[in-house]
Amino acid sequence: MPLSPGAGKRLQHDLEVEDRRLAAELNREQLEAENLYRSCCGCRLDRRAALYFTQLCISIFVLAFSCYQLRYGGDERCETSQLYVGLLTLILGWWAPAPSLR
Repeated sequence: MPLSPGAGKRLQHDLEVEDRRLAAELNREQLEAENLYRSCCGCRLDRRAALYFTQLCISIFVLAFSCYQLRYGGDERCETSQLYVGLLTLILGWWAPAPSLR
């Protein structure tokens, strides 16, 4: 039984669509494997979010500790204040966006 001329083009198109679908699915699975943590309890956590919130919590703790020591440290010497001002500057500089000419 001969195929009509349009059937060959349709078959070629269907194969191309299937190839693109499989490539997209493979790409999604690779991205998921790179960016998801799975725990023994069955929970799934995005690696990027875990890293961001860990950095955020540590930064907030260091900022709060430095501010507390500057305010209530009790020692008015310049040597101890330098450490906490330096920590404040370091954390704020790390989170500040880089300047651009846009």
